[in-house]
Amino acid sequence: SLANLQRELNNEAGEQRALRAAEEAFSRRIRDKPHDRQARILLAGAQYRLGKHKASEQTLLTGLKLHNDDDMRRASSDFYLVQLRSMKSSRADRIPEKLDLLEKAIALDLKNPEVYSEIISFYEQARGSDYAKDIVKQLEAMIVDGQSPALAHFALSSIYLIEQDAAKAKLHLEQS
Repeated sequence: SLANLQRELNNEAGEQRALRAAEEAFSRRIRDKPHDRQARILLAGAQYRLGKHKASEQTLLTGLKLHNDDDMRRASSDFYLVQLRSMKSSRADRIPEKLDLLEKAIALDLKNPEVYSEIISFYEQARGSDYAKDIVKQLEAMIVDGQSPALAHFALSSIYLIEQDAAKAKLHLEQS
């Protein structure tokens, strides 16, 4: 996109102009065709890059009300993962906020492999806390419920490797 080209050229003003133009164009497109999910996803991306995170989230949530399908669920899940990744702080007081974002991403798209990567990262950061134990319980419940069991087994395998429990790690890796 033009915004990406401007960013590569280190032209922040040009990037912002391109993003504002994209936001306006996709907003018009959605006004004309409210069920255009691709325009809605692209609008949310432009809004996010403009720093309009609440507007981006609302655009996606409205899209979910119109189209509760795989594309909208993945885009919405990815939105929460991007927010989670943007929280560079590893302070313990941010862990509940990170867990909230992670749980939103999980609830929206259990088949999103990026969710499981973030679960493992979250576990490493929260290791030893009740939050880490809760994540393990969620993964176990996902397996019991048959919700994306291969990915959940793989995440548990990684977690048990972190904990140096080779037997449990092997068991879950074989199930993934």
